[in-house]
Amino acid sequence: MKRERGYTLVEVLIALAIVSVAITAVFHALQVSTHSSRQVGLRSLALHAAQNTLAELYLQRAFPQPGLSTKACPLGPYPFSCEIESKKTMHAQFRQITIRVHLENEPNALSTLYGTLARTR
Repeated sequence: MKRERGYTLVEVLIALAIVSVAITAVFHALQVSTHSSRQVGLRSLALHAAQNTLAELYLQRAFPQPGLSTKACPLGPYPFSCEIESKKTMHAQFRQITIRVHLENEPNALSTLYGTLARTR
C-alpha cells in the first residue's frame, strides 16, 4: 500500500492551535502598546496644563498664601483639574509652588510640576 503525501488532520489541528496562540499574543501586545501610547499622550498634555498654570501665576505676578487650591485647567478635549500647593520658603520673598494635574474625579496625578514664585511688588 502506497502512502499518500500530505498532512493528517491531527497535524493540521496542531498547526491551527499554534497559529491561534501566536495571533492572540500579537493582539495582546498591540493592545498594551496602544494603551501605553495613549497614557504617554495624556501625561504630556497634563504636563502642558501644569506649565500653563505656573506661567499664569507668574504673569499675574501672583504671590499666593501658603495652602492648597484647585482650579480647572482643561486642555484639548481633557477636563484636567490643577491642584496648586503653595509653601513658604526660607526666604520670605519666595513661594515654592507644586502643581499636580488630575483628570476630573481621578485621585492619581498624571503630572506634577515644581516651581518657585518671587514677590515682585
